[in-house]
Amino acid sequence: MGEKFNKWFTQELQAVSLFAVIAVVIGYVSFLMNSSLGSLILAIAVLVGSILITRKLLKIKQSAKWWFNPIIVYLFIWIIVWTIFYNLTIL
Repeated sequence: MGEKFNKWFTQELQAVSLFAVIAVVIGYVSFLMNSSLGSLILAIAVLVGSILITRKLLKIKQSAKWWFNPIIVYLFIWIIVWTIFYNLTIL
Protein backbone atom coordinates (compact mmCIF):
# COMPACT_ATOMS: atom_id res chain seq x y z
CA MET A 1 0.00 0.00 0.00
CA GLY A 2 2.73 2.48 0.95
CA GLU A 3 4.78 1.95 -2.21
CA LYS A 4 1.75 2.36 -4.47
CA PHE A 5 0.83 5.62 -2.69
CA ASN A 6 4.40 6.94 -3.02
CA LYS A 7 4.42 6.22 -6.76
CA TRP A 8 1.04 7.95 -7.18
CA PHE A 9 2.14 10.93 -5.08
CA THR A 10 5.42 11.26 -6.95
CA GLN A 11 3.63 11.21 -10.31
CA GLU A 12 1.15 13.84 -9.18
CA LEU A 13 3.88 16.06 -7.73
CA GLN A 14 5.87 15.82 -10.96
CA ALA A 15 2.81 16.60 -13.07
CA VAL A 16 1.76 19.56 -10.93
CA SER A 17 5.32 20.96 -10.93
CA LEU A 18 5.60 20.61 -14.69
CA PHE A 19 2.23 22.28 -15.23
CA ALA A 20 3.21 25.13 -12.89
CA VAL A 21 6.38 25.87 -14.87
CA ILE A 22 4.50 25.71 -18.17
CA ALA A 23 1.83 28.04 -16.75
CA VAL A 24 4.40 30.68 -15.83
CA VAL A 25 5.89 30.61 -19.33
CA ILE A 26 2.48 30.71 -21.03
CA GLY A 27 1.34 33.50 -18.69
CA TYR A 28 4.23 35.64 -19.89
CA VAL A 29 3.64 34.71 -23.55
CA SER A 30 -0.06 35.55 -23.13
CA PHE A 31 0.94 38.98 -21.86
CA LEU A 32 3.15 39.54 -24.90
CA MET A 33 0.30 38.60 -27.27
CA ASN A 34 -1.82 41.66 -26.32
CA SER A 35 -5.04 39.81 -27.09
CA SER A 36 -7.30 38.41 -24.37
CA LEU A 37 -9.11 35.95 -26.62
CA GLY A 38 -5.88 34.83 -28.29
CA SER A 39 -4.28 34.38 -24.88
CA LEU A 40 -7.15 32.21 -23.68
CA ILE A 41 -7.03 30.07 -26.83
CA LEU A 42 -3.25 29.71 -26.48
CA ALA A 43 -3.55 28.74 -22.81
CA ILE A 44 -6.16 26.09 -23.51
CA ALA A 45 -4.26 24.69 -26.49
CA VAL A 46 -1.05 24.44 -24.45
CA LEU A 47 -3.00 22.84 -21.59
CA VAL A 48 -4.33 20.09 -23.86
CA GLY A 49 -0.90 19.59 -25.40
CA SER A 50 0.71 19.48 -21.97
CA ILE A 51 -1.69 16.81 -20.79
CA LEU A 52 -0.90 14.63 -23.80
CA ILE A 53 2.87 15.16 -23.49
CA THR A 54 2.91 14.67 -19.72
CA ARG A 55 0.89 11.47 -20.09
CA LYS A 56 3.54 10.07 -22.45
CA LEU A 57 6.58 11.57 -20.68
CA LEU A 58 5.71 10.46 -17.15
CA LYS A 59 3.84 7.32 -18.30
CA ILE A 60 0.71 8.27 -16.36
CA LYS A 61 -2.26 5.99 -16.85
CA GLN A 62 -4.71 7.69 -14.51
CA SER A 63 -8.34 8.56 -15.11
CA ALA A 64 -9.61 12.01 -16.09
CA LYS A 65 -10.43 12.75 -12.44
CA TRP A 66 -6.72 12.49 -11.56
CA TRP A 67 -5.86 15.35 -13.93
CA PHE A 68 -8.05 17.81 -12.01
CA ASN A 69 -5.22 19.01 -9.71
CA PRO A 70 -2.62 19.72 -12.42
CA ILE A 71 -5.23 21.46 -14.58
CA ILE A 72 -6.42 23.70 -11.73
CA VAL A 73 -2.83 24.58 -10.78
CA TYR A 74 -2.07 25.42 -14.42
CA LEU A 75 -5.13 27.65 -14.85
CA PHE A 76 -4.62 29.53 -11.58
CA ILE A 77 -0.91 30.16 -12.11
CA TRP A 78 -1.47 31.16 -15.74
CA ILE A 79 -4.13 33.73 -14.89
CA ILE A 80 -2.13 35.09 -11.94
CA VAL A 81 1.08 35.51 -13.98
CA TRP A 82 -0.78 37.05 -16.91
CA THR A 83 -2.60 39.46 -14.59
CA ILE A 84 0.60 40.49 -12.81
CA PHE A 85 2.36 41.30 -16.08
CA TYR A 86 -0.73 43.06 -17.42
CA ASN A 87 -1.00 45.24 -14.32
CA LEU A 88 2.71 46.09 -14.37
CA THR A 89 2.30 47.75 -17.76
CA ILE A 90 -0.51 49.96 -16.44
CA LEU A 91 1.74 51.38 -13.73
